[in-house]
Amino acid sequence: ADDLAGNLCRCTGYRPILDAGEQMFDLAPRRLAREPIAAALRALAADDALDYAHAGARFHAPQTLPDLALLRETYPDATLLAGSTDIGLWVNKQF
Repeated sequence: ADDLAGNLCRCTGYRPILDAGEQMFDLAPRRLAREPIAAALRALAADDALDYAHAGARFHAPQTLPDLALLRETYPDATLLAGSTDIGLWVNKQF
């Protein structure tokens, strides 16, 4: 459960999530048709990278791995955000 910390919603606790993950081993493997999934992913909108500054803070949302690498080099102490379930609480608790 420690590996999941900060990456999932805490509203139900981790037990139901862990139980569901373990039950996956009991299911028969499924083969998915890859092309419809790939086509749907290609059809997604590719928004421009986001760079937002306010009150002395900055938020970047790069769209490519090279852009992310450049941001990590430029801001090595920045907090990486993926899902924001834990970092979002920092913001919520400030108000």
